[in-house]
Amino acid sequence: MDTAEQESLLALYDDALPTVYGYLLSRCGSVGVAEDLTSETFLATVSAARAGRASLSVPWVMGIARHKLVDHWR
Repeated sequence: MDTAEQESLLALYDDALPTVYGYLLSRCGSVGVAEDLTSETFLATVSAARAGRASLSVPWVMGIARHKLVDHWR
């Protein structure tokens, strides 16, 4: 991953973090669970970006967050 891609990921993190965390906290009601799921969401984002499977947008990251929440409730 080159410097430009790293900077894009950092910018995406800054843009998406409040939305992702707020979404997860409002759905699960637990700060600890929301923090864990937020972390899992961004780890999956970085993994997908490294593999070249990412569109790097806030809506795309929100999709990952929704999937992480569903996985949590299973």
